[in-house]
Amino acid sequence: MSVLKEKYQTSDGYKYSAATTGRDEDFKYAIRPYNLLDYFWSQYKNSYDETENRLLTSATLNWDVVNHLKLRGRIGNDFTSAAITNKQYNEHATRYNSTTNSSGGFSTSKGLYSILYGDVLATYANKINSDWDYSVSAGFQSREENYDDQSSTTQSGLVKENWFSISNSYAPATTGNERKKKIKYAYFGMANIGYKGFAYLDGTYRSEYSSTMPPGNNNYKYGSVSGSLYLVTLWAGSLRISILENCVFPTVLSEMMPEFMSQMSQTVKMQ
Repeated sequence: MSVLKEKYQTSDGYKYSAATTGRDEDFKYAIRPYNLLDYFWSQYKNSYDETENRLLTSATLNWDVVNHLKLRGRIGNDFTSAAITNKQYNEHATRYNSTTNSSGGFSTSKGLYSILYGDVLATYANKINSDWDYSVSAGFQSREENYDDQSSTTQSGLVKENWFSISNSYAPATTGNERKKKIKYAYFGMANIGYKGFAYLDGTYRSEYSSTMPPGNNNYKYGSVSGSLYLVTLWAGSLRISILENCVFPTVLSEMMPEFMSQMSQTVKMQ
């Protein structure tokens, strides 16, 4: 194994030369473990570097507006930047290049991803009398996602040996840019009434909008009604029985829809 680790590259730093290639330091005889030599070249010589930075922020405000009325506001952000460089060293001297291609290569890509979200919730809770209590809530939620990826890649190898630059592409380099955006927001409400702390009736309603669905048909509404009953047992434990009716969740459909995407790819001739 140690011999193979020494032979995956030549004394000049090029990739090993198989038998009968006619290049410098080519093997005298054909050998079997070429795939292992290729692996060593890929792992020990070439490089793939990825850098990622992420910033998370969140702020929440709770306010007792008046007696029994509370307001909560929240805003947050998730921002990520990523950069990738892929360096593939020249496998042989440029004098062995053909008229159409060289060896080696270089690619670079950068991405910016951000998620901005926020919500507001107002809740009013009070008692009707000693037996009955209730609460009513209404709120708004919003979420915006943005994705921006850019990439550039050399084609057909490198002109100058091991100079890792897009302008060093042997053939016209390719550059691409992909942008995605998703916006979702919703209005919702909840109501609850309870009797003596063991019987409850709840209702919810939500109206949601998503940019991933066709314009004019991107709103969906759903609601639910549920009842709960707590039965206190003789050993001071509790058992909860819940019944849920008329509840549908079309949110799954919007999550399956792709974001709005703008894509551009072009070939750039570097001088």
